[in-house]
Amino acid sequence: PTTATPTDSCPADFDEASGACRWTSTLAGSNIGSSSHSVMMKIDWTSAAYSGTRQWLLNLGQKTTGANHWLWNGGSSIQFGKWNGQQIGSYDISSCNYLATTYDSSSSEYVLYCDGVEVAQRTISGGLNIQNDNVRIGDKALSESDFSGCVERVLIYQEALTPQGVLCAMAQINSPTQSPTETPTETPTTATPTETPTETPTNAPTDACPADFDEATGPCRWTSTLAGGV
Repeated sequence: PTTATPTDSCPADFDEASGACRWTSTLAGSNIGSSSHSVMMKIDWTSAAYSGTRQWLLNLGQKTTGANHWLWNGGSSIQFGKWNGQQIGSYDISSCNYLATTYDSSSSEYVLYCDGVEVAQRTISGGLNIQNDNVRIGDKALSESDFSGCVERVLIYQEALTPQGVLCAMAQINSPTQSPTETPTETPTTATPTETPTETPTNAPTDACPADFDEATGPCRWTSTLAGGV
């Protein structure tokens, strides 16, 4: 797909105060259950290599039927969707620096985005049924394989993002400390600037995982529990 460019500003209704939530290890609130939600993941594929068994990028919820999981089987073979249910089964995600899925509980529609562009969708019969607060990022949920690439950052939202919202999430994942709705204002000045500041891109790929994603069990993967769930 053609790579979508992240937007410079978020729409007014895309606001953390209204329910969108960024996280690194815990979320406050009730269990996701069958409610709408979205996941955005930034990935460095430099070290990724298929090892002959399925590699786990995500498991949200219990390690059994109903959970939301992302699995890579090498090449274009994937399993994104409901554990033991309907899944998106074919797309070459290794070309994607940004992966996102959205789930709309009102329609049971599950949509996959690559670099901000919708590339596949599936209606999940009976909907997702996430029963606990556990989340595994890049860490196998069964006796298969951890993800061999590097998951650099993950965002979870308490809503099914629109296509515009997915682009905004791409901007957020590159600038996690910037408020999505805040518009900076400049104070006029008569001083003449003496030098031109150099802007450092925020979406430059990294060669290694951030320090907070490097645990004793190995870099680039971690297991955690969402405190109280979403």
